[in-house]
Amino acid sequence: MTRRGLLVSLLLALAACAQDDPTIDSGPLGQPTEQPPAADDEIVVTAVEYEFQGMPETLSEGEYTFTLENAGKEKHELYLMYITGPQSIEELLELPSRSVSKLTQAVDRIVAPYPDQPISFSAALVPGRFGYVCYFRSPDRTLHSALGMRGEFTVA
Repeated sequence: MTRRGLLVSLLLALAACAQDDPTIDSGPLGQPTEQPPAADDEIVVTAVEYEFQGMPETLSEGEYTFTLENAGKEKHELYLMYITGPQSIEELLELPSRSVSKLTQAVDRIVAPYPDQPISFSAALVPGRFGYVCYFRSPDRTLHSALGMRGEFTVA
């Protein structure tokens, strides 16, 4: 067998082995193809008096859809911000709003005024810290954030 014939036989044998390997996804002509990107990850957040349920503590960098479901009797919102300074969300909420706007960047805000009417937004999250709050007021005029509707998560 010539050197060229040996090379062709070897390539055909390798191609046949690759076709039998279930871990290799092959496209046309047996060429490996990239896996399609995963669909957007959805984070379902439930708002009740006076807390958010379902918000993770950490996330990976990427695109997420946040869906807010109101399971309470009062109106609620989800205000998401990127925290640029060293302050915690609790420390930020004690500052005047002008100072908070200098230490954060708004990502998005959604309002779920009624139960059984979820609402969503999508955001591309970058590494860092994010805070979330509800700025609505309770019947006694106390901010929901002061009653516990606040938190933070980290994107790695």
